[in-house]
Amino acid sequence: MRHTLAGILSQRRFVRFTAASFVFYWGIYLPAALWSILRVRELGASDGWIGLIATVNSASIIAGYLYWGKVAARRGNRWLLNITALGVAVFAVLTALVPTIEWMIPTSILGGVAWSGCNLALFNLMLAVCPSDRRPTYIALHTSLINVTAFAGPLLGAALADWISLRPVFVISGALRLAGFLLFVWLLRGKTTDALK
Repeated sequence: MRHTLAGILSQRRFVRFTAASFVFYWGIYLPAALWSILRVRELGASDGWIGLIATVNSASIIAGYLYWGKVAARRGNRWLLNITALGVAVFAVLTALVPTIEWMIPTSILGGVAWSGCNLALFNLMLAVCPSDRRPTYIALHTSLINVTAFAGPLLGAALADWISLRPVFVISGALRLAGFLLFVWLLRGKTTDALK
């Protein structure tokens, strides 16, 4: 066990990337259980509005994947992550500030476009930082750690909403996403290789 742990810790790029991802995904999953509550309880969304927002968001994600794939090939995944992770953080804060349900349309477009690029960059960079000879093991380790946030984040977000109210949780989510973004910038700095560009 000690030998295995030492081997993992020796992969510095993987450890740094996974640490930044862990913080970033807390911000992603913290408000996961609160979106519908915000739309219905705070903004008075009807079924039609909920369906429209979901459609706009899904269309933005699809369009974003088509666009960002070309950008990543041209500019690199680190550049793409820097731009879109910041957009994902801003999206959470803007969501906390929307005064009426109509404003969820432009924020949903921003969220969909930013998340598609961010998700693409995160996946490509994760593959790049995993040792090629043990990639499935390292992907499993990364995914397991992120799933901790997927399980605990919504529970914590709901508890925080009961304690401090709903909208501040989205601001905290944005702050965690921003912290994760800054960690990505800091921990992935330095010489760029073809695999990690």
